[in-house]
Amino acid sequence: MKVTQIAALAGSVFATIGIFMPLATAANGYYFVSMQHLTGLANILYILPFVSLAIATIGLYKSFPSARWWHMCIGALGILVAYLSIYVAREQVSNLASSFGKYQVHGEIGLGGMFILAGFLAIGVSGAIALGFKVKRKGRFNLNSN
Repeated sequence: MKVTQIAALAGSVFATIGIFMPLATAANGYYFVSMQHLTGLANILYILPFVSLAIATIGLYKSFPSARWWHMCIGALGILVAYLSIYVAREQVSNLASSFGKYQVHGEIGLGGMFILAGFLAIGVSGAIALGFKVKRKGRFNLNSN
């Protein structure tokens, strides 16, 4: 369905915008940690939105039957990696803010972290909805048949 491809496209754009914003903040935004401060597994967040963007664009113009599975997998992997990255960013910003002051400061999720999570959630849900429509159209799992 075109609607699910457009939803995945919008989710990809949200996740791409979120990459360039702070993942975690502390002290009312005075201290922040963004994707540039993280290493390791968090770098996969640079690739996943663009892969989903490419798959959604191809799905809009050509028939791409496995797009729904790709969107579900990218959404699930993106949410998992984004959650872990946000957790690490919150710990880093808490340590950074606490080292400059005498009080314990707790990091909060930043606007970029919210955008990334919302984007990957939209990508995964659009894939699940497209899969549900495909199953309903084929007539599988019909509970009322005798």
